[in-house]
Amino acid sequence: MNCLLLAGRADGARVDTLAGLGTHADPHPVQEAFMAEYAFQCGFCLPGMILSAVTLLESTPSPSDAEIRDALSGNLCRCTGYVNAVRAVRRAAGR
Repeated sequence: MNCLLLAGRADGARVDTLAGLGTHADPHPVQEAFMAEYAFQCGFCLPGMILSAVTLLESTPSPSDAEIRDALSGNLCRCTGYVNAVRAVRRAAGR
């Protein structure tokens, strides 16, 4: 639900951010996959895309392309579209 929830509604809930996911020296597998597939350009949509992908893969380890596109649909990317992002999620899922 990243970027789609008013901050007040998150009171008392765990809030994950891109900064807490991985480091430059030890990136999360989804971050690595997005870099390997060149799934970003300006970086504006990157946090939302990556966190949406992580959330999807936690609940659905082997998602279909339709499930991936649905999970990423709440993020607007005007630079690259979604082809490389879908490829990155596939890579992170190990397929």
